Amino acid sequence: MNDDLAAAVADLRLVVVQGLTEIRGDLALIRQHTTQSERRVDDLAGELGETKGLLGKTRDELGELRQNAVTKDEATERSRRQLTVSGLMLTAATVVVALISLFAKGG
Repeated sequence: MNDDLAAAVADLRLVVVQGLTEIRGDLALIRQHTTQSERRVDDLAGELGETKGLLGKTRDELGELRQNAVTKDEATERSRRQLTVSGLMLTAATVVVALISLFAKGG
């Protein structure tokens, strides 16, 4: 009976050792996976920070563009004013030339 008990304890010990060995292997894999996951999270956090920085810069640039942008109506009105001023200047020059010609003939 002692031999049977000793054999059963030896079998149990073998099963426990094998189970612990498997658990150690599984824990090693879990540690490795966790380490890789932490590295990936750190990498993604860095990329996210860079992306947020670029997004902020792009928003600032867009805001500046909006402040400096001219609408189509504003551009049309500006062109209209420039043509009006140019026309008035041409008319004034024509009147001056006509007056000079008139005084030159009369004098």
